[in-house]
Amino acid sequence: MKRILSIGCLSAFACCGILLTIWALPSLLPPSNRNPPIIISDILLNKEDFPLGWRARGAPQSEYENSELDWGEENLYVEFQPIEHQGYAYQYIFRFRNEIDAKYGLYRIKQQDFLTPSKNNFPDEWSYKSPIADDWLFGCTDEKECTVLARYDEFISAFTTSIDPKYMTFANLEGILRIIDEKMSKYLDTNPE
Repeated sequence: MKRILSIGCLSAFACCGILLTIWALPSLLPPSNRNPPIIISDILLNKEDFPLGWRARGAPQSEYENSELDWGEENLYVEFQPIEHQGYAYQYIFRFRNEIDAKYGLYRIKQQDFLTPSKNNFPDEWSYKSPIADDWLFGCTDEKECTVLARYDEFISAFTTSIDPKYMTFANLEGILRIIDEKMSKYLDTNPE
């Protein structure tokens, strides 16, 4: 009986050690070192990236950790609104310590259902998928809201917008997603296909 108890305790201790190592691994690995460093505001969308008739709602802001969500080492979000309509759009950019930390951050974002496409409904006319993102999730709700969550190395971009033919078509959305990829490609030295 003592032998079974000892084996059980050792197994539990080993499992705890493995889980602790997996949890701590992103912070144990060295941070990504980019020269020159990437300024998050440079890869954030701005009103010029939107169709005519959109405006920014305030300046980009940081979101501070006030929940279980991992906000990364640095983050910014910005909101946009069409001038004459009730629509909306917003983008979050998260910079994590390294690529492994960003993968864990993406996992936590998906677990929290925050900034994650609520459904993977693809409109009939939709065909775009990022050629450079390491992880890419896209989906639209029946209420015509679309969300894209993408990881590029140690960065995560989350973009959500309402869709309406008056101010944001699927062609407009694809154009904005291509701009996000172009900005990421420029600063991360990757080449989109």
